[in-house]
Amino acid sequence: MIKNTIKKGLNLMKTINKEEEVLNLEATPIFVDCIGRTGSTMLMNLLGTSEQIRFDKQYPFENRIFSNLLQIVKMFQADFNPESPHNFMINKDKFFSTVAFTNNELFEKIDFSKKAFKLLFEAAVLDDNITNKYNTLFYAEKTPFSPHIENILGQFNKKHIFLYRDPRAVIVSSNKFNKKRGFLDFWWEDGDTYYSYLQKNMNYFREQLEKAIKFKNNNEMFVVKYEDMIEKPFEISDELNDWLGLTESRIDYKKVSQIKYHMTNNNSSASVEAWKDELDRKSLDLLNNEIGSLLKKCGYELY
Repeated sequence: MIKNTIKKGLNLMKTINKEEEVLNLEATPIFVDCIGRTGSTMLMNLLGTSEQIRFDKQYPFENRIFSNLLQIVKMFQADFNPESPHNFMINKDKFFSTVAFTNNELFEKIDFSKKAFKLLFEAAVLDDNITNKYNTLFYAEKTPFSPHIENILGQFNKKHIFLYRDPRAVIVSSNKFNKKRGFLDFWWEDGDTYYSYLQKNMNYFREQLEKAIKFKNNNEMFVVKYEDMIEKPFEISDELNDWLGLTESRIDYKKVSQIKYHMTNNNSSASVEAWKDELDRKSLDLLNNEIGSLLKKCGYELY
């Protein structure tokens, strides 16, 4: 009798899983796609003024809950390892290995992994106070969306924000920020000049401008230009509110706390064209030759 009851329950679960083609997450993920020094701190602070948008508010907002939990799903879905048939245990290297189970009456790897993701994600992101207070909730994460995610989780509701900035400003800002912190990042290496740095990394900046042009015509994307966010933050806030459909707890620029320690200029407005005093003519000519047409298409003037 107990066995028959379990079988009926399993069959019902399978039917539900087949009918539910979209993974229904109570907090819609917002994937923020950007490179360093493009204004992601300001954007995340802006999003964080709404209680309906959840994420770890600790600067530099790099705790990627969605991406980390996705690794658990991959672990469940991985192929069975015959060399370690009971590898739910910790192996000799003290890492959890592939989950051992194959599909059977009690355990269906793909369905189980998706349910596990949903439970863990919502437990991490939501609490009763928030879910009882608001009908619509979002979770923001500084990571680009990849179709590879849906290969693992299947279809789910999501939002995409693409943030970009004048590459000339990014180059100067990243170099100044490295000097401020005392270590190299953003693809800089020992001995680099602006010119040598650009020779090695021009494709990164070309790719960002090409994405900005491409995504502007994509209704599923919200494209944010750093310079617009600095010069007309209230307008950008209103556009984000409309795009997300926020009515209960709206994004409000007046509530943004300005974080000073990540800035390389006295204020945000001064950062827009600071590169004009920093970049040498040789580097500027290289940029004009390599990506000048893309700069113009994105609304930037050559110099």
